[in-house]
Amino acid sequence: MPPAELLVALHKLDPAKDHLTLRKIIEGLWRVTPRLAFAPHPPLPKPPLRAAFVVTTAMQTCFEMRDVFSEEVMAATLQQLPTLATIPVLTMRTVMQTATLYPARTGFIVNTILAALVRRAIWNDKLLWEGFVRCCVQLKPASLPVLLQLPPRQLESTLQMPLAVPLRDALLKYLTVDLPLPQRARWRVTIQLLAKIVTSAGAASSSSSSVPAAPPATADGTTAAVTAEPLLATGRPAATAAPLLEVKAERSPAPEGAA
Repeated sequence: MPPAELLVALHKLDPAKDHLTLRKIIEGLWRVTPRLAFAPHPPLPKPPLRAAFVVTTAMQTCFEMRDVFSEEVMAATLQQLPTLATIPVLTMRTVMQTATLYPARTGFIVNTILAALVRRAIWNDKLLWEGFVRCCVQLKPASLPVLLQLPPRQLESTLQMPLAVPLRDALLKYLTVDLPLPQRARWRVTIQLLAKIVTSAGAASSSSSSVPAAPPATADGTTAAVTAEPLLATGRPAATAAPLLEVKAERSPAPEGAA
């Protein structure tokens, strides 16, 4: 079996369903290269992590053998994954690992793999979609044009994800600075949406990080104590209003032996 087909087969495995073990998978990989027979077999974790661990460990073994699972092999593997009837759950892990190992393949990954995943409506799978967003963050600014291929609703919800915070300013800059002026009019609504999201996030961050001012010092050397007084709010009686911090001065005790 060619290495690329072997990697695709690994992505399609379900160890829990097929009753596969790490040793059986390693033995299958040994047919590709005998060195895998001497690869260390790490201890298996307890279920339910065991099934994913078995496959990811086997794939990691492949990734580390770059003379067999070369850049061309990884590219051939990635091209096949978006075409499968069901996109494997570990697809984005392999995409991100390939991008890390082979930075020169960034353009291929963005324009071919990520674009193909958008056409497959990858956002319908929560786990795959989270991996897709992480991959876009990893590959920005090259990944920014792919985000603009998303339907408007998906783009808006994506930019509001905590994972997508690094993409907001980058995408806004791309649309307002990097794009040629004649093309910016096409993205006017998106630019307004981005500006609104960035502004709202900044306001929320400022308000959450604000710290109350320290109590003021008095002119005659007294110390400021803080007590609670009722806050009169519109339409609410003083008895049920929330407490308001009010500063009252209390004279510091005189030193012992003072007159």
